[in-house]
Amino acid sequence: MEPIYEVKSIQDQILLVYEDGIVLTRKGKNVIPLPDGERTYLYSDITSIEFRNCGWVLGYMDFNVKGLEHATKFTRTGQSHENHFTFTGMTLEENKILANKMSSVKAYIQAKIDLNRVGNAIPDGMVVSIAQEIGKFKDLLDQGIINQEEFDRKKKELLHQSVK
Repeated sequence: MEPIYEVKSIQDQILLVYEDGIVLTRKGKNVIPLPDGERTYLYSDITSIEFRNCGWVLGYMDFNVKGLEHATKFTRTGQSHENHFTFTGMTLEENKILANKMSSVKAYIQAKIDLNRVGNAIPDGMVVSIAQEIGKFKDLLDQGIINQEEFDRKKKELLHQSVK
């Protein structure tokens, strides 16, 4: 299966974004010694993303994952744990291009995380209209963030919930 997004960092990290999850790969030259290797996470296991886009400074994406405790961030680099991905270009112009791409990557991953949350648990006190939720997923479909099959599945789940 081909990744939807592939981002390589200047620190020998690779972020591969697939339909069902992400793969983080780390090799070699890290500023802070973290384990080399590959980690795969399904969207259903990612609880949140911390994100700062690149520009004049390094950008990063931290993936908070169920069941994993993360160390306190190191203030100089922002790196803290093995679920951390740092990205930057070599020039400000490259950073502008990369920032646009990373905004799309973050939006895609966040939409996938949200897609896995809806229907699993709606917090007490939060009233959500089924029609509004279907509308949100229709917007994601129209933007190309999810496909028709995913939209149909979530719509069916939401409509099934409303009958219970």
